[in-house]
Amino acid sequence: HPDHPSALWALTELEVQREGIQPVLARMAKIAKIPSRPPVYKEIYASLCRRAGKPELAVAQYAKLTQGATDLKILRKQAFALSASGKKSEAISMLEELLKVDPKDFYAHSSYISNCRKTGQLERAAEFYAHLVEQNPDEKPLYGRIRQIENIQRKIKDAGS
Repeated sequence: HPDHPSALWALTELEVQREGIQPVLARMAKIAKIPSRPPVYKEIYASLCRRAGKPELAVAQYAKLTQGATDLKILRKQAFALSASGKKSEAISMLEELLKVDPKDFYAHSSYISNCRKTGQLERAAEFYAHLVEQNPDEKPLYGRIRQIENIQRKIKDAGS
């Protein structure tokens, strides 16, 4: 199985340890451009871009990957790459969609609240969590997220006065 995903990820990690990230990144960039190759190569390239401190390239690669299908794993990675590249407002809407599908995703919640705080969109976050609780009333950690947002808003208000 020459294109087995877990084997390719492991091989790439070994190559990075042996050669360093830059040579592997350059090689994977060439392979990822070949249309006949499976999407895993593009995903590995995007991951390497992110690790090499090139989040803009990672975002572009994830965008190419999501054009053909709606794989939640790829969308999740794209949202985190958008956030890392400074496109926090774009990441917020993507994280909202991911949280609607999986309201238990701890990392998506953390990133979402952080992005909302940094962009001054805490009201949006409060409204989003109110709707999310309506859709998932048994999901108890969501109530804690609402309190967390209220606490952040209170601290900002107290610091302003």
